[in-house]
Amino acid sequence: MNRPGFSLLLGALLLPAVASADSPLADAAERNDLPAIRALLAKKVDANAPQTDGTTALHWAAHHDNLDAAKLLLAAGSKADATNRYGVPPLRSACVNGNGRLVELLLQSGADANASLPDGETALMTAARTGRPDAIKSLLAHGAKPDTRGRRNQTALMWAAAEGNLEAVRLLIDAGADIRASLDSGFTPLLFAVREGRTEVVETLLSAGIDINEPATPKTGRLPRNSKPLTLAVENGHFELAAKLLEAGADPNDMRTGLSPLHMLARVRKPDAGDGPDDLPPPTGSGSMTGIQFARALVRHGADVNLRLKRGKAHWPGATPFYLACWTADLPLMRELLDLGADPKINADDGSTPLMAAAGIGRKMEDASAGTEEEVLAAAKLILSLDVDIDAVNDTGETAMHGAAYKNLPTLVAYLDQQHADIEIWHKRNKRGSTPYLIAAGYRPGNFKPSYETMAAIRTAMARHGLTPTEKPPAKIDPYAAKTAWGDDKAKKGKKPGKSAQNKARAAKQPIKLFNGRNLAGWEIQNGGRFSVADGVIKIDKGTGWLRSAKTYADFTLIMEFRFLEPQANSGIFVRTGPTSSKDENGWPDNGYQVQCMDIIDGKHPLATMIPYGAPPFEDKSDLEALKRAYKPTGEWHTYEITAKGETLEVKLNGILITTCASIKNRSGHIGIQAEKGLLEFRRIELVE
Repeated sequence: MNRPGFSLLLGALLLPAVASADSPLADAAERNDLPAIRALLAKKVDANAPQTDGTTALHWAAHHDNLDAAKLLLAAGSKADATNRYGVPPLRSACVNGNGRLVELLLQSGADANASLPDGETALMTAARTGRPDAIKSLLAHGAKPDTRGRRNQTALMWAAAEGNLEAVRLLIDAGADIRASLDSGFTPLLFAVREGRTEVVETLLSAGIDINEPATPKTGRLPRNSKPLTLAVENGHFELAAKLLEAGADPNDMRTGLSPLHMLARVRKPDAGDGPDDLPPPTGSGSMTGIQFARALVRHGADVNLRLKRGKAHWPGATPFYLACWTADLPLMRELLDLGADPKINADDGSTPLMAAAGIGRKMEDASAGTEEEVLAAAKLILSLDVDIDAVNDTGETAMHGAAYKNLPTLVAYLDQQHADIEIWHKRNKRGSTPYLIAAGYRPGNFKPSYETMAAIRTAMARHGLTPTEKPPAKIDPYAAKTAWGDDKAKKGKKPGKSAQNKARAAKQPIKLFNGRNLAGWEIQNGGRFSVADGVIKIDKGTGWLRSAKTYADFTLIMEFRFLEPQANSGIFVRTGPTSSKDENGWPDNGYQVQCMDIIDGKHPLATMIPYGAPPFEDKSDLEALKRAYKPTGEWHTYEITAKGETLEVKLNGILITTCASIKNRSGHIGIQAEKGLLEFRRIELVE
């Protein structure tokens, strides 16, 4: 799960060994050699002589938490407020260790209680994170300001709350810290504590006077506007904490974020992209309360089990919690909601039934939507046992059979046919012009990727009624329709692109540098993706969106270097792709191909494999044994060499051929870098045409 808010900058002080002949005392302190320190001080050596990077003996004494050494050094004249080359004073290490006696000694000897590191982290923030009360008491007694803001605008109370340091929170509140201080992301000390599941801290902050139903007002970031402690607790799987918030008066039916807590529960228990072995799991949460138990608690505290959504993605407006539980094929939650009084015959506003929701209506990426085939089949059986109309048609002209085609579920197709779904009703075109068979064949929004098993199941069902699929695809979404020669506005007008620097570079067989190492010139950020340039690399800071080349390319070899900064970080390299899709819920491109760039080497779509994204299907073969040989651990740089020539495409990882594709229909388009999950960096992006 992507988690908005400020990053707790631990900033652990790692002091390298930088011994120098000019600082024997600091060298002895680095070794934590107290007898040597005494001997050198007896010889009247300079107590403030620093090592090469400015680190003094007192720095090392604080680092090693050696109170006796610190006393000796201060008595010999060591400066308590000395800073090394990085702007770090001894007080900082004392706060990291949480040694109240050493903190007090340094403060009495002249250390500044409000000194901060270059990034704005104050000693009080460090002590609040560590959580040792004596250090915090000393800092406050010597004038540390409780509401100083760091570079990212965080306060000491935010640090203490997020870490769950209850006594630190109480001390800061007593010192007058602003309990409602807020970041631009909307996060407050209370919301940080809720997000991390710090129940006692939450209770303390609420007792200090915060309204339990006070909404968040984010200016930036991913926290939904009007989020409340209850909804944030549910979103992060802290059901036990959420139940306590209900007992304290939280509104169980609040829908100002778009979802009530009971609606949200279905998504939290089984998130989209949460079923596969390489997909995102539900949040870990805290406490021992299960989602089912929390559903009971919600209803017990007045949650309306048949509350209907006012807005949401396609086919969601008007949905009840039961409808969304069907959407994720969460059979235990479906059963529990029925026991709690859910009405299974309440449809969405567009007429979509819970059966359609379970079957797969509205899915654009079937592999990344919650509910395995077995789970969907079990959900469908339960729903039909409740006398839900198997032949219902929604406002877009679709039935449960259309849903089974969207989600590529051949066993569900067979089951619906066995249950006498009326072929005269389901074998019809929807408003986009596709029948279930055409949807299964790839004529659909999202991935143009045929499911041959689902096509075969639909043919079998049709054959039982003496029919064969002979319908022609709708022209508007025909993935095999002819594409323009170079895919930009000039091509549409019949004009070839003029001479350019790229053409000249091609003639000279020189690589085109798509990234200049300084900024994103030549690229366009799409859908608010978080891309930035620092130290000669492009950084992806989570978020959802993509970086699109301003120009389009046909035949080329693309060479790029990248690395994953955290396990299972997820990106993708788009090639020969169209513009951003206005219909894709992620705002990713329409009609292109994606080279997977996720830090995994097994599962459905491992590193260096190919995925069609809104593009015609193709033939592909990937050597997963070669992938294991080519893979480098998280943090190391990889090199992609992606060659597109005519209807073929090859992907090499670190010089080893991994994937070969044929029958590539798109002959030109943009190059893009996807932001989906986690932190990545890119450098050296070059292209040879």
